[in-house]
Amino acid sequence: MGRKDVYPVTIANSTDDDLEEILAWLQAEDVAGETTFHPNRNMIAAGHEAGELIVLKVGGEIGAFALGAPGVIDIFETKPAFRRTGVGRMLAQHCIGRAAEAD
Repeated sequence: MGRKDVYPVTIANSTDDDLEEILAWLQAEDVAGETTFHPNRNMIAAGHEAGELIVLKVGGEIGAFALGAPGVIDIFETKPAFRRTGVGRMLAQHCIGRAAEAD
């Protein structure tokens, strides 16, 4: 059973606290020498300010995020601990539905 089966999943626009958590996650990946979107942190922050950063939380913890206007995904990232649990697919489906509504 994956983590999404145990905890409630929410998808919403990012809050200031979400942005801080995302940037800390990406910085930790960068410091560890992992592939990361940390070099795009200014773009992510600007997307948050524009209301274009969507966050999926599992039990209150960020599991994935997508950045982009409706119909466009500029950055899509799933936290390693949540990969292969279906949360990325859930967020992608949400983004597709958002694009269809905007069309």
